[in-house]
Amino acid sequence: MGLTAVGLTGASCAGIRTDPPRQAADADTDFAHTLQLAPSELATLDPELRTTLRDNPHHYLRYVANRFVGVSCEVANEGATVNLHGDPHLEQYVVTSLGRGLSDFDEATIGPVGIDLIRLATSIRIASRMRGWDSELLWARFVEGYLHALADPALSVPEPDYARRRREAFTDDHLALLDRAESLMVPVGSEDSAAVEVSLAAYVQMVRRRRPGLDERQFEVVRIGRHQLGIGSRRATNYLIRTRGPTDDASDDLLLEAKEVTRNRHAECLPTSRSADPLRILLANERIAYEPFRDVGFVEIGGRPFWIHEWLNDYVELEVTDNTLDQETVASVLLDVGVQLGHGHTRALGEPYQAELNDEMSRFMDRRARSHWRRSERLAEAAWTAWELSLSTAEGSS
Repeated sequence: MGLTAVGLTGASCAGIRTDPPRQAADADTDFAHTLQLAPSELATLDPELRTTLRDNPHHYLRYVANRFVGVSCEVANEGATVNLHGDPHLEQYVVTSLGRGLSDFDEATIGPVGIDLIRLATSIRIASRMRGWDSELLWARFVEGYLHALADPALSVPEPDYARRRREAFTDDHLALLDRAESLMVPVGSEDSAAVEVSLAAYVQMVRRRRPGLDERQFEVVRIGRHQLGIGSRRATNYLIRTRGPTDDASDDLLLEAKEVTRNRHAECLPTSRSADPLRILLANERIAYEPFRDVGFVEIGGRPFWIHEWLNDYVELEVTDNTLDQETVASVLLDVGVQLGHGHTRALGEPYQAELNDEMSRFMDRRARSHWRRSERLAEAAWTAWELSLSTAEGSS
């Protein structure tokens, strides 16, 4: 069964909408101060990241994701226990060589569905404020997709125009990917390099248990480096690993990323506050992703947990400030996200009572989705105010 994307009309604009600053008293002061970055923390950020946080309130929301979960635990700790994405927001929507949908499961875990709902709702509100979109209509499209997915586990939705346009521009250029990776790699010391290489052997054995015929020589290390990509993830240690690939020809080398798995001390209502468990990410990759990453695994490097996946030739993230985005385009993306989470939240959790779990989730959404939407207004205002306060404090101390 398919679900047709219905177009929305409304205002849209290119770039960030510039509202006059609001006073902290207009928002929930406690939450705003929780989400505010201290001048000392801002001073430690690299200039590029400071600039993007200054210029983009949605990027700011992404950077304070860990603190935001702590606030969410206070106001949205309710609903059935589901497969949580953990950090769903508009810019987690990607189009890749494999497919499309929400990705980046670094914060995935098991927990109350309200945590995911209020995070996505807040992202929609902030993005809509930046771009002049009708946030109510966008949220309604997400809920529509979500409820339809709960009612029909076989539901599919047409590929959004955004995803189609991005996919049609793909070049499948592996050499370009290798060149880009080389430009991103920050050299690491011999001790770090040795630790990564030793740990990679454990990853290879894990993958070969699932694919016994896999030639382990393709994972012989060519080069190892760190990278500084991402917004919130820059605080963690992330490695790029170039390996031999299927042949001795350098043009088919593989690129693996090892991402550090951390605990979030703010997330008191979630298991991630107590342990850094990489298996939760692998499970979410299988249960929530439309098209899971291939050959994922987890290892310890220097006594810390990491999860590993292969980089793809083509990978594009949605950007709220993309001038080609309009309200109708984002609405079709959110319908898609609703179907993805409607399926993924409950997948593999309810058997043999999957239908009963889906019914319970539908009743919860009927009763509480509107309440979460209203609460997200409070958190979006707090996040926006925290962004303004952080900027004004930084400028005053410079």
